[in-house]
Amino acid sequence: MQRDRDWNNYQDLNQRYDLRPSAWVEPRGAWGPGRVELVSIPTPDEFNDNIVAYWVPDQGLRAGESLDVRYRLHVRDLPSAGAALGHVVRTRNGWSGADAGPRQDPPPRESRLIAVDFAGGALDTLHAAQPVQAHLASGDAAVSDIRVRKLPGDAGWRASLLLEGRHDRASDLRLFLELRGERLTETWNHVWSASELD
Repeated sequence: MQRDRDWNNYQDLNQRYDLRPSAWVEPRGAWGPGRVELVSIPTPDEFNDNIVAYWVPDQGLRAGESLDVRYRLHVRDLPSAGAALGHVVRTRNGWSGADAGPRQDPPPRESRLIAVDFAGGALDTLHAAQPVQAHLASGDAAVSDIRVRKLPGDAGWRASLLLEGRHDRASDLRLFLELRGERLTETWNHVWSASELD
């Protein structure tokens, strides 16, 4: 869902990204195990839309096989009011050395502090003392110091983590918040590559 509707963040009078609706796919029936892949295709200009997503079944398909799936497509500007799950409000990413304080050997620039803020759904009714936890899938990326804290007032909740990036591969991170095994938020997905610092 595209939540940012502030024209100042796009500054594009031709494409008007600030006005574009989002499409939410609701699976219907049994799709079986699998995953959604999001792909960014290189493009030389802004006139070719270059982001696509598609369903990949765990078992894959052989030549000549087909897969029948049903879904309902919702086109809207923003998530439905009162949505059951909390949503991502913002993501911040910076050098973890800034959070480490004075030290003789600061961490390398590839060491990242990542903060993800969530709001909405059941999160809005939870007291700061509730044991909200981050459920994180990070592949083989080195992740430490995972924290979840309530933000002041009604600003939501923040999950933060330290990531030791690698130059030889990207880090694919997926995170959502839960309380006693019950899911509270949508899944935040972020691919970060240390090569971005070059």
